[in-house]
Amino acid sequence: MKLLILSSNNGGGHNSTAAAIREYYESQGFEVTVRDCLSFLSENVSELISMSHIMIYRHLPWLTDDTHTKIHVTNTMFEENHPVRQFIDLGKFSLRKFIHEEQFDTIICTHVFGGMMLSAALQDEDRKIRTAIVETDYCNTPGSASNTMDFHFLPDESLKEELIHNGVSEEQIVISGIPVKKRVIHHMDPKAAKKLYGVPLDHAHIILMGGSMGCGPIPKLLDILSDRLSDTADISLVCGNNTRLEKETRELYASRKNVHIFGYTPDMSVLYASADLFVTKPGGISTTEAAVLGLPMVLVQAVAGWETYNLNFFIDRNAAVTGETEEELVDCCEYLLRNDEARKQISENLLKLAHPDSAEIIYRTLETDSRE
Repeated sequence: MKLLILSSNNGGGHNSTAAAIREYYESQGFEVTVRDCLSFLSENVSELISMSHIMIYRHLPWLTDDTHTKIHVTNTMFEENHPVRQFIDLGKFSLRKFIHEEQFDTIICTHVFGGMMLSAALQDEDRKIRTAIVETDYCNTPGSASNTMDFHFLPDESLKEELIHNGVSEEQIVISGIPVKKRVIHHMDPKAAKKLYGVPLDHAHIILMGGSMGCGPIPKLLDILSDRLSDTADISLVCGNNTRLEKETRELYASRKNVHIFGYTPDMSVLYASADLFVTKPGGISTTEAAVLGLPMVLVQAVAGWETYNLNFFIDRNAAVTGETEEELVDCCEYLLRNDEARKQISENLLKLAHPDSAEIIYRTLETDSRE
């Protein structure tokens, strides 16, 4: 049995989800291949789109404002005769050839572009191939309803009605949550993790992260947090792929014992285990990992677009707090670190939303379908 996962390099969340699904399928004896769907257009196109995505998130976040990401506008962009859809569909020829050569039984998409390309590639396919798309944010991605998939895996029940309204049958929709890797779920003892990172056991530990791209008002937040909480908390900044941010902050905070700087950190599990509070932009994967762990979050609105839906999802369920300015965000941190009951309530609410068995749900759904 062979599985193909079509991910996308424009944002780390799609690859993280693909890795979590791959991990579970391989534990069940499957042969798994993960490919960037945009590479079927060309490696140059994939790199260009990835670099553009990073540039917008770091330097032009206003482009992701809701006025640019309204569902009815972007849905139109992905209709069959729209130039954007036609461009993405150009990859169907290379993708179809690859599928035929490798004889995959199951194909799972973790990005809407992969779903579009796959739908076009399998349009006249005679052989039965199970197909699915997994949402990696707490919203229905524009264009996903127009993809011809056997199953749509959603992070929460609240998204189901909208997808049905957009034309997907209820039988094709499964509430699975968003998959995370096993080592995130089975984490280290918190005290042992704190010792590993040199955090005093009588200090709170705050993780500060701007996603895999290190975007948002992270330097200002670190400046305020490290000053106001110098005697009571350690702050670990995770810079992701933002090497410039990593270099600058390492130099600036070299003498501060309560500030720890990390670059790209593919395995966050031990760092999560050591933390009392998570200050992050509301990416789909980072918020999901926090939910699985019950790790209280202060959410930073660094960019709009899909992350606005993620932020509202957790705020509306009292599973996170937020502020409009850097000072308000730090106030939120101080409040939660002082208030054990508020922190405990947020943690409990997060655990209620969590689906630690998400990858297993996806696997069992598709394998049950294959036997019917």
